[in-house]
Amino acid sequence: RFHYSKNEKKEKKNTIFLMAGGKGRRMLPLTKKTPKPLLKIKGTPIIEKIIKDFRSQGFRKFIISVNYLGEKIINYLGDGKKLKVDIAYIKEKKFLGTAGSLSLLNLEKTTFPILVANSDLISEIDYNNLINYHIKRKAHLTICAKNKIFEMPYGEIILNNIRVKKIVEKPLSNHLVNAGIYVINKSLISKLTKNKKMMMNDFVSNMIKKNKNILSYPIYEKWLDIGNKADFLKIKG
Repeated sequence: RFHYSKNEKKEKKNTIFLMAGGKGRRMLPLTKKTPKPLLKIKGTPIIEKIIKDFRSQGFRKFIISVNYLGEKIINYLGDGKKLKVDIAYIKEKKFLGTAGSLSLLNLEKTTFPILVANSDLISEIDYNNLINYHIKRKAHLTICAKNKIFEMPYGEIILNNIRVKKIVEKPLSNHLVNAGIYVINKSLISKLTKNKKMMMNDFVSNMIKKNKNILSYPIYEKWLDIGNKADFLKIKG
């Protein structure tokens, strides 16, 4: 694991962009009246915990994109003063997807490279290391990747032509998954069409076609994607 001094002040100016505009459909009925980022874990809204984690590593400048029940998020967090940070908002008039809302950034007021994260992720990543990794390797875009092991719930039949070679009971497979945390350069964000819906995977695919330097950053630290009700109820405390 790469290790850098926690006191490198120049690395702390980067803007943190939190995507908080989703409907949280998989969390219904919990998200019927409460946006997913405001659901509480051990008494604290998820998004507040995320902001505090960033703040503990020296980051103070946040932009949050909101849509579904966005006013509730804005009313709760305000300008960030009570959390000793600075928060600005991007209000999507329509759902712009995981990359589309970045097109509404004021590029002059944003400090790059920007760190982009979903607002339903709890992680213990050293974000200074991540940004240093991105800069040192001259990446245009860095994607955090987590190794996940999946168990197939069936016995897998291994064939040789049509002849059964063997059956493997509930095999395990390893997959590198997109952890929903990115570091992105200004040059890439300026290529987004304003107010056009764009999912992050499509944006990354477009940049790969344009031969941009897209790197992965392996996460070994704790990482929790609160993607569905079962995950949330397990950890909410």
